[in-house]
Amino acid sequence: MQMQCERNNPCLSLPCLNQGVCQANWNQTDTWFTCRCIGTYTGNRCETSMLNPCGGL
Repeated sequence: MQMQCERNNPCLSLPCLNQGVCQANWNQTDTWFTCRCIGTYTGNRCETSMLNPCGGL
């Protein structure tokens, strides 16, 4: 009997905001994601607009 391990895809939860594209990354011990932001958005999850970086403050 052969056992198989599956890793959860971190992009299934749609972590990127503002239409950012999630890229899942795996290595032998870890799973993580990066977001590719579009337009004027930036940040780890594309949460900040460069047109309004202070969020209206």
